[in-house]
Amino acid sequence: MKSLDVVGVGALLIDRVASVEYFPSVDGETFVGRLETHPGGSAANFTVACSRLGLKSGFIGVVGEDSDGSFLLEDLKKEGVDTSRVVRTKTCSTGQVYIALDKEGRRMMFAFSGAANILSGRDINTDYIASSKFIHIADLKNISPLETAAKVAQETQTKVSLNPGELIAVKGFEEIKKLLSNTDIFISSRGELKRIFDTENIEFAIEKLLKTGPEIVAVTMGSEGCTVTDSRRKVHKIAPFNTKVVDTTGAGDAFCAGFLTSLTEGKELIDAGRFANAVAALKIAKHGARGLPTREEVEDFLSKQKP
Repeated sequence: MKSLDVVGVGALLIDRVASVEYFPSVDGETFVGRLETHPGGSAANFTVACSRLGLKSGFIGVVGEDSDGSFLLEDLKKEGVDTSRVVRTKTCSTGQVYIALDKEGRRMMFAFSGAANILSGRDINTDYIASSKFIHIADLKNISPLETAAKVAQETQTKVSLNPGELIAVKGFEEIKKLLSNTDIFISSRGELKRIFDTENIEFAIEKLLKTGPEIVAVTMGSEGCTVTDSRRKVHKIAPFNTKVVDTTGAGDAFCAGFLTSLTEGKELIDAGRFANAVAALKIAKHGARGLPTREEVEDFLSKQKP
């Protein structure tokens, strides 16, 4: 019997967010109107989103033995996320991401992974992964422990979801092929997919993925919504919801949580994509990667949409 629905594997970080008037050019300067600190890290954001949507979630990762690490762990616990497998280290400080956010909600990010990037295969507990229905792997430069986690999951009948993010996508297909071969569900932005396969042909990239390992592929496409498909090759293009864009940080993590939540409940792909779009739409209307909706908020939002 699986005691957890999802376990996130990856980064738990501090987000330092600067709201700017515009993005400056090289050697340029811009005024910062607001400076904020938020909990972040793609895999951690995902687990919090899942918890708010009603799932039992846990997290595997590394933070420093510093005040930032303590802050992040307390926040996860407050959100109902199990932190029993989070490692603390004196080797380096808790990671941080510096984010510049413009008036249109667009962002530029500079990631110092810090302690998060020293996650190792020794930190991947087989029994813990076996206790979950899914593990969700996301955006960590050091992919060796992610490969270990995916392999362990496959050996313990736990489904593997991968959201590469920029740090994994830039490595390219050949370098992440092993990780992809042990992935069941692949979720990425259109830009990340293009970088992995070095192509503008999204259909080609999706077909290559389906032949490599994943049984389900979901691609977020910004203002065009998302595209989802599976091994049967039936493609669903799902329109986005109209909402005010305040901050796109964490939108991908919100989408992943919505998508996985629906799959744990046995929903069809098209329904999972629509639910995920709704979770992401509600997230981008709020500041910070953790401006994530509850299940009740998502259900209320969907009930007000036209069929």
